[in-house]
Amino acid sequence: MSSIIIQTVMLREFLCVFNGNELVLGVLFSCWMLLTGLGAWLGRFGRNIKTQGVAIPALLLIAVAFAIASILVLNGYKNSVFIAGTMTGPAEMVICCALLLLPVCVVSGYLFTLFCRHLTTIQAGTVLARVYSYESAGSIVGGLLFNIVFVFFLDAMQCLLLLVVINACAGFYFLMLEKKKMIAVALVVVAAGFIALILHTGIYRKCLQKLYPQQDITYVKDTPYGKIVITETLHQHNFFENGTLLFSTNNIIEKEEAVHYALLQHHHPAKVLLISGGIGGMAEEVLKYKNAKVDYVELNPVLAALALRYNPTLADGRVNIITRDARMFIRETDNRYDAVLINLPEPSSAQLNRYYSKEFFAEVKGILNPGAVLSTGLPPSANYMNAAAKQLNSILFNTLKTTFANVIIVPGERNYFIASDSVCLYDFGQMAEHKGITNLYVNANYIDDVMLQQNAARLTKRLDLNAPVDTDFKPVLYFVDVQVWLSLFNSSFRLFFMVILAVCLGALIFLRPLSLGLFTTGYTSASSQLLLMMAFQVIYGFVYQAAGIMITVFFAGLAIGSSLAARRTSVSTAHYLWMQLLVGVYCIIIALALMFLHTGGIPALIVIMVLTLVSGLIAGMQFGLAAALQKDNLRLAAGNSYAADLAGSAIGALLTVCLLVPFLGILNSLYVLAAANIIVMAVMKLKFVKSERSQRLR
Repeated sequence: MSSIIIQTVMLREFLCVFNGNELVLGVLFSCWMLLTGLGAWLGRFGRNIKTQGVAIPALLLIAVAFAIASILVLNGYKNSVFIAGTMTGPAEMVICCALLLLPVCVVSGYLFTLFCRHLTTIQAGTVLARVYSYESAGSIVGGLLFNIVFVFFLDAMQCLLLLVVINACAGFYFLMLEKKKMIAVALVVVAAGFIALILHTGIYRKCLQKLYPQQDITYVKDTPYGKIVITETLHQHNFFENGTLLFSTNNIIEKEEAVHYALLQHHHPAKVLLISGGIGGMAEEVLKYKNAKVDYVELNPVLAALALRYNPTLADGRVNIITRDARMFIRETDNRYDAVLINLPEPSSAQLNRYYSKEFFAEVKGILNPGAVLSTGLPPSANYMNAAAKQLNSILFNTLKTTFANVIIVPGERNYFIASDSVCLYDFGQMAEHKGITNLYVNANYIDDVMLQQNAARLTKRLDLNAPVDTDFKPVLYFVDVQVWLSLFNSSFRLFFMVILAVCLGALIFLRPLSLGLFTTGYTSASSQLLLMMAFQVIYGFVYQAAGIMITVFFAGLAIGSSLAARRTSVSTAHYLWMQLLVGVYCIIIALALMFLHTGGIPALIVIMVLTLVSGLIAGMQFGLAAALQKDNLRLAAGNSYAADLAGSAIGALLTVCLLVPFLGILNSLYVLAAANIIVMAVMKLKFVKSERSQRLR
């Protein structure tokens, strides 16, 4: 329970500091799994500790204390190590994550082995599988606590301090059972003093302030969708979500370009759909058009409430604020619009890629009136586009062309893509003057229409018209956007791919068959779980609480599967091999189910939850079978098994979000996972045969 809450809190904090996407998430998740596996593996070298009855409650508290310290160091010293305002490169990010996660994860992994050793003194039977099921059950409780309670009412530090209280109470009870009353009281006193110190000094807020130099933090709020921070600099308010700057007040150029480049194309835009951007002042620009009305969609209700507080225009009766996922709203609304203005960040994550895909643009077109216009954008290219940026703009251009007859690119604060079935023009200065729209920048005095059109023509000429089209299940825009980010640091996917391939080949060659099976099952279960979450996001819209429930359901499957395996009285290597084959076949079953779900008409939520539960069930049973087949002593078995499982999960998470999904898409990734399991099963069979022969020779 502690581990899943600590992991969730720390991952959210790291994402905020490093402005993360799925690549950052994959790195963080992989570091967490690998280092936890290292802790479990180190536990195999520990002898029977006479004081393990004291070590267990102490280490539970130490793990939370390390997590708190890591968060404080991360926030307080990030700008001391890296230049404030600059992007952090992938190599530096990996090193930073590994160093800060190391103490927490090693303690967490070591505890697993320690629990196995301790429970052998009070329980009989297959202890390893039981501990795995207990841990999974605790993860269910932790997942439910965080996603149903903590995330709505507590910030990161409050979550961890409450966890100190819970662990201190559990430690007190445990030590009283061990008849160590004085140590139990001392544990509670130390925990209370630690909590009082953190609260009295207000150190978390002070460290957070250091992330925003020369800015005053006026508002901080952890929400189900991420951490919102508002800062003030010289009467300008800056809105950050998960460390990414969303909007700044008084940015007149950006809000005028984001609105008027599109709306000037329409003869009379009366009904406008605004997807995000309300806080930045886009709505007030729309209202400059006679009789215009705005439906403003914002996913995060807290952001929508803040928008009303900081932008009085949104209280105008002509503005209707809608708090829900934009794609779900578009699918279900009966309204028809003259313009849709998309003011979202670039597709730097699989979640954001949903708003740049062929399927999304087709859904948008379904709610447009004849002659309506759509606007979206990418980061500016200035006078030069490298290969990755060229591919990024080409993919979006080609994707829009599959739905709209005319697409133009307008260079400015962003590269604005204007799409319509009507003719699109570059005469913005003349059109603004003709329609009587008063702007400070988008007007005939500031914009040279001829020069703007020439710049746009040069930009369009560089595009690759043979570039692929972005789709929901194959988010190539996200993949290329990550390439653009890596190109800023002279990084390449080639080196990354070679390292991952070397690790997988090393596991295939050097691991013993039981550990190889656990490595592959961990790899597959982590990958399939991420793929199911992405598919749910694509089909049903991003719902943070649903994602949390999916994680909890997966752990429920793990607990049930490992418990069932622990009850088996006779287990053979044949059972283990057949289970490995089932892991691969189940990936094909998931792919087929998703194909039918994507066509619509089937309750996606129920089906995906069932698929998630069964995925966890199979993984838990495989771990339980491996535990029953272990011939090493418990200390070695626990360390080896848990380490192999976590190492596979780490590689699977990283490879899935960084390479498989962007390059192959969701469905093809599942087929690759299936093929990998079949190959591994054949290798495991050969290794089992070789092992049996060597034993007979002895």
